[in-house]
Amino acid sequence: MGKCKSCANRKRLYRKSTCGYYADKKYYCTERETMTDNVSGCERWEKKSVDVDLSKARFDKAVEDLGYFAQIFTVRQAADRAETCKRNSGKTKDNATYR
Repeated sequence: MGKCKSCANRKRLYRKSTCGYYADKKYYCTERETMTDNVSGCERWEKKSVDVDLSKARFDKAVEDLGYFAQIFTVRQAADRAETCKRNSGKTKDNATYR
């Protein structure tokens, strides 16, 4: 009999609060359909399986996404530089503002 802490049937519960959701210290057993915690255990314990996707399609998608983020940040940095230059144009050393 294994513990719920390492069981594949254990799912985390999230509770709604005034600022969104937070992870509760209680868990839910999908086999017994009851609330549980880390120290409980039962005869329906199953080993967790970790599936790793190392396919070429997944890496191609990641490269595409990184390219998209790089493009956004480059455009944003250029816009920030243009705004800074515009703000500081025509100012002398005496009345220049520094951040």
